Amino acid sequence: MTMPLVIKCSNHQFAPYSFLCLHLVDEPTLEWVPMEVNDGREVENDWLCKDCYDLFQSGDDLLEQIVPICINCIRHLRGEE
Repeated sequence: MTMPLVIKCSNHQFAPYSFLCLHLVDEPTLEWVPMEVNDGREVENDWLCKDCYDLFQSGDDLLEQIVPICINCIRHLRGEE
């Protein structure tokens, strides 16, 4: 399956995106663990909280725990704006 390179954000129009676990969306002060992106999207990392990262490393399926978020919203969540 081909991944789209951008998503439509209600705040930022069309923008590149990363996947985030829902825990980081709800509590952006948690530790952000980077996951390298190698599927052609224009971002360096997807992001998981430490607990989700540990589950991923154990082989758990996290599909119901991750959502695509535009990079501008991610910068805001991370306090980079």
